[in-house]
Amino acid sequence: MKNKLINDLNNSDNESIRLYAAQDIADTKDPELVLPMIKRLEIETSQIVREAIVFGLENMPCDDIFEELFKLFFSTDAYLRNAAVSIFSHQKDEPITFLVLKMDNTDREVRKLIIDALFGIGTQDSCIAIRAALNDPAINVKITAVEYLGRLEDKESADELIALFENESEPMLRASILEALLIIGTNEHLNKIISITAPDCDFAAIDFSYLGNSKMGCKNF
Repeated sequence: MKNKLINDLNNSDNESIRLYAAQDIADTKDPELVLPMIKRLEIETSQIVREAIVFGLENMPCDDIFEELFKLFFSTDAYLRNAAVSIFSHQKDEPITFLVLKMDNTDREVRKLIIDALFGIGTQDSCIAIRAALNDPAINVKITAVEYLGRLEDKESADELIALFENESEPMLRASILEALLIIGTNEHLNKIISITAPDCDFAAIDFSYLGNSKMGCKNF
């Protein structure tokens, strides 16, 4: 039965047979059939079959093939990169340790995709993992981490965001930190921001330029 499903999944002449095979494999939830699905996804040209494979993988246990799934982050095909993020995101907490170990990858876009997947998982453990990206050397990865911590309402990251605000001057990053703190911060955190931007209560010294990049705007500061 498994061999027939795999053969049907790779039937190069009939899209419908591949589609039904992907759906039937998904219904089995058999871990041994996950790798053939990944391999087919990499070469599949039919969008409807692609979507069936991704939907199936999102609902199958993929912990044995995380390495194969991670390779899709390097694909030149944006659909495959996004599919890998989505599949990782549906695996509950299982991929977190694996993804954290990959955070030292030299490609900043891959590191951002890892953060995307952790955000999709959306648990407390994934928030802890995302916090580590606040120290990433790439500004765009830092900004993504800040935005996700705010959207996940990770209140425990507020002090780290304050420290990042104090040590970084990049306008977009600072604006993202302010937006996140509006969601997760307290009055005490906002007072710390004021003390950083206006030492000795010298409000004339505040550089409001980065607030133009923030949804909060100067009128809400």
